[in-house]
This record gives sequence, C-alpha cells and structure tokens, in this order.
Amino acid sequence: MAEKIYHYPLWIRLWHMVNAILCLVLIISGISMQFSEPDRPLIPFEMAVTLHNIAAVLLTVNYLFFLVKNNLKLRF
Repeated sequence: MAEKIYHYPLWIRLWHMVNAILCLVLIISGISMQFSEPDRPLIPFEMAVTLHNIAAVLLTVNYLFFLVKNNLKLRF
C-alpha cells in the first residue's frame, strides 16, 4: 500500500479551510445585506451584520496568524 504524501503541512491546509469558510460567510452575509427583500431576507439583517463583522475580524486574525507562522518558519 502506498504511503500518502502531503505537499503542504497540516497547519496550512487548516488555515486554507478556515479562510475559505470565512470568505463564504462574508459573501453570503454581504449578499443578504445588500440584495434581500426587507420582508423576505435571506438572513435577518441584524444577524447578517453581526455574522459579517465577526467573519471579517476572524479573517483578519487568520491572515495575521498566517503571516506570523510563515515568518517564523522562514527564520529557522
């Protein structure tokens, strides 16, 4: 049986998955805030704003984590 070879370490694969999920949350909540009918929202407006803000902060933290982790790897 062949051994599985990963081209990227686990932390980069997890970072990428979190990044993708947060981008999708931003897209869906943004579309809901901009294009939903007031009487038939995709997501209630207050919840969409809250989700959008939380996802934006988490995405920023995720990028900072990537930059720090990458710079530490390059130094050693």
